[in-house]
Amino acid sequence: DPLEPRLAVLDGWIRLERGSADSASALLGKALKENDWLDLGRILKARADAARGDRAGAQAELAHMEPRFSRAQRLRYIYNPRQGSYDLVGELGREEKQQFELARKVAGSKDPAHDGVRSLGKH
Repeated sequence: DPLEPRLAVLDGWIRLERGSADSASALLGKALKENDWLDLGRILKARADAARGDRAGAQAELAHMEPRFSRAQRLRYIYNPRQGSYDLVGELGREEKQQFELARKVAGSKDPAHDGVRSLGKH
């Protein structure tokens, strides 16, 4: 499904990992505007913003996520009309947690040479 919002998040992640922070930020921003429940998308948007040099934007994205990581949140269902089903959202898995920590590190980095990008497969 080309309109699946999680696909846009994965595409944004690939763009970020390939060094296209501007493109990744724009794609992730669009996905989040239409689907604010995309936790991984918001985290990756913070990384992309930090890689673009917009540390304030990255920190704002992370501030939105901080409560989700500091205390347990209720899971909820979002109706997906394209598939005629409900999707469970709000789960914070291992990858979300790792990406959140990486995003916090690069958003708060004092080193302007640190671009917030890491190679796929390296944790």
